[in-house]
Amino acid sequence: MDKGALLTETEVSPFYKDAVVIEARNDIEKKISKHYTEIIGLKRNLNTLLPIARLPPELLAEIFLAYMSTNENSTFYPFSRYKYHRRFYIAQVCQHWRQVALEDPRLWANIDLSAGPRCVKEMLLRSKKAHLTISGNASSYRDSSESFELILAELSRVRCMDLIATRSFLQEFHTTGPRNVPCLRALKLSRSYQDPDDFMQPLPFISSLPLSNLEDLSVANYPLDSFRMSALPTLTSFSWTESDVEWTVSFLLALLRNMPLLRTLILSGSPLRSEDNTKEPIVNLPQLNYLSINCPSAPCAAILAHLSFPARATTAIFVDASTQLPTRRLITTLERIAAAMREMLESEPIRTFVVEVSTSAGSRVELKGWTTVLPRDGCRQELEPKFRLVVSTTYALEMMMEVVARKLPLSSVDYLQLDGVSKFRAWKRTFREMGDLTQLHVCGTAADGLPAALHFHSQKRKKAKKAKCADTDPFESDDDFDPQFRLFPRLEYIRLEAVQFSKVYEAPEDEAFIEQFERALKSRKYRRRKFQHVDILQAINFAEDEHIRLKDVVQECTWDGSVEIDPGHED
Repeated sequence: MDKGALLTETEVSPFYKDAVVIEARNDIEKKISKHYTEIIGLKRNLNTLLPIARLPPELLAEIFLAYMSTNENSTFYPFSRYKYHRRFYIAQVCQHWRQVALEDPRLWANIDLSAGPRCVKEMLLRSKKAHLTISGNASSYRDSSESFELILAELSRVRCMDLIATRSFLQEFHTTGPRNVPCLRALKLSRSYQDPDDFMQPLPFISSLPLSNLEDLSVANYPLDSFRMSALPTLTSFSWTESDVEWTVSFLLALLRNMPLLRTLILSGSPLRSEDNTKEPIVNLPQLNYLSINCPSAPCAAILAHLSFPARATTAIFVDASTQLPTRRLITTLERIAAAMREMLESEPIRTFVVEVSTSAGSRVELKGWTTVLPRDGCRQELEPKFRLVVSTTYALEMMMEVVARKLPLSSVDYLQLDGVSKFRAWKRTFREMGDLTQLHVCGTAADGLPAALHFHSQKRKKAKKAKCADTDPFESDDDFDPQFRLFPRLEYIRLEAVQFSKVYEAPEDEAFIEQFERALKSRKYRRRKFQHVDILQAINFAEDEHIRLKDVVQECTWDGSVEIDPGHED
């Protein structure tokens, strides 16, 4: 039976409306409350016995801040949202933690506009006088304007602002007079995809901010003209990515000329146009440590030709050569890019050089160089290269690689790695400068032309072979007839990874890779000493017999023992 119906039928309540009963009930509830308060106090006293409770509040607050900056993920919440709400979880653990958290304004100084006006207001109160970091998509939430209005009242202590906004949203807060932002050091502004406006004038609100102390400016999807300012002399980092409006290299150089303290410069995906015979003076950036450019080949070459910066700077250049330029013009442009990089790299010699070719998501060749000799089995992903040059192209990858590599300063390279370069044969034309190379790592089909490149003929045999057609000998390439040239004369170590040693294992073809490679190694004997070391990894159609065969022609042949037999098919 329904409880409410039963009470109605009997007209009986849990407590009589009797003064004695009411008084007794109140007395009992007071005792319960008293005992409950005592229990809470005892539990708090019990918590004080824990080691972490004896930490000074200042140290505990530092631990909270460190925890908020870790990359630990949550099973139940998206990472960014979980990381943002960590401060609230900390404040709910116990009374002591809550007190410490509420008394440290730094825990509440990172404010997301999407949290809503009520939360923003509370965070501003808890942050007291601490410098603020403001972030969020200011155009996709209904209460964004109200939240941003609260921020404007505390604009004088905003240190970092990271906003996604439309021009119409910024227009709401535009004023004719300048605003007071003495603490603003970093400004990151991204144009919302909801913004339909095309504009080239200075941005509302942003143009009213005096940015005389700004150090970090990052712009995404807004045209450069939106940030046309008299000077930004305090900037140490500038990033400009994506824009629908095309700008000339001259305009960009004029803007950079007002940023003499730049340490980081990132230009990515923007439609820059290169004028022929740009006569802009050189832009000197004496403090630059990192340069990244991602744009078509012609403007990239023009930018590099007009920048001057220290040799210590790390460079990452991404060139889009997929546009249908005449071949001769494209080659000239790539040579200009490589020549500019050569000037940057000559004072700090490249010791490790890696070439990687990818055709999975469009054809591209990536060249990377380090100023130290990297360990053979080390994790290179953790070591930032001195330079990266990535060329995306619809032209022959081998030709692009040869054009660029021949212009780079590679004479001091000690370690060379080739990966993904299918049937590469231009070894001598591309790497003839590498006279000091001692270690060579070749992956996959890049090894197809390696025996021909390594094979060394005596002077007499060279003269005899010069009269023959190169097609009649599998070792010959375009440079094999140079009587005074020997590729990699100091080579001591070769690693072959995922290389196929014959097309059909059970019935090797004439002039299989292993036969060519074996003869090439024999030809490199010096004073009857065998080649020093060959290392075989993940080989195809390679087993113990082939291992023994190579051990006869080298001083040391190591093999990881993996056997992969490709049955293939005979024509």
